[in-house]
Order: sequence, then structure tokens, then C-alpha cells
Amino acid sequence: MELADSNPRMQQAVAGMFRALADNIAELLQPIAAQCAGKQAPSASELADALLGSIEGSIILAKAYRDPTRIPKAIRGFRRSLATLVTEPV
Repeated sequence: MELADSNPRMQQAVAGMFRALADNIAELLQPIAAQCAGKQAPSASELADALLGSIEGSIILAKAYRDPTRIPKAIRGFRRSLATLVTEPV
């Protein structure tokens, strides 16, 4: 991503990679998104972006703090947050 700031082709390639990954995750999260309660319920695509953001952020923090446990902690945190949105247990 750092190279993407100065290289439009790199930016497009990275964006395409993340979009494909987010689309795959959104497909997996679709049944969960359908269970989300309320008018402000996130879409599967929004949930996928949130999960990717959590994972990518936790990777940066894991490197900064030399603490790889931050990655599974972030995923557990996402899962707990998701559980508060659904009307049925995940």
C-alpha cells in the first residue's frame, strides 16, 4: 500500500486484490448479515470491510508491538461485535 501512493498501477492492483477478498468474505457473511436486527443493520459488504479493516489493523499493531496475539484478539473482537447485531446466535 505504501507503493500505491506513488504508483497508480500498484494502487489498482492492491485495490482489486482487497475488493476480491472482501467480496469473498461478504459472500460468507451474507447469512449473518441477514440476521442483523434493525434498520441500520450493516450489509454483508460492510461487515466484510470491517473484518478486513480489523485484520489489517491488527497485523500492523502486531508488527509494531511484536505481539502476534493481537491478530486473533481482533478477530474475536469482531466476532463479539457481530454477535450483538444478530437476532439469533451466530
